[in-house]
Amino acid sequence: MYGQRTPNEKLCVAIERESRRKVTRLDLRPDDWHLIWPELSGPTSLRSISEDMRGAASA
Repeated sequence: MYGQRTPNEKLCVAIERESRRKVTRLDLRPDDWHLIWPELSGPTSLRSISEDMRGAASA
């Protein structure tokens, strides 16, 4: 959220891309990301990818 607003879908994708996935769509829209991007809720979910990347960054 920025201010009290949730970023729209296009802005979420742009933030994820420009932050090099340090901030993901899941971070920005935790309540409905799976409805907007159902392809990301498969076996290798966005959450696991995000957690893997954060772990690698702190190592």
